[in-house]
Amino acid sequence: MIDLNSLGLGVFSGIALVVVGIVPGLFQALVNGAFNITSLFSDFPYQSSSENEIRQPLWLSGIGATLIVLTVLAYLSPQA
Repeated sequence: MIDLNSLGLGVFSGIALVVVGIVPGLFQALVNGAFNITSLFSDFPYQSSSENEIRQPLWLSGIGATLIVLTVLAYLSPQA
């Protein structure tokens, strides 16, 4: 059994994974943003191009849904 804070964290994290896995272009935007931040500390600026495109990670939404279900089941399970 988990407490209410862990339930909220698990559900929120699962929802975030589902959103990143489903919304078109969001994952690519996050990756580009991460590379742009790292290029601030590097001598070589990051150049975004169509060659660097990443496929939509639909498996992330499955992991997020699984995380939500397991978190809720752990919260609802009787204490041993």
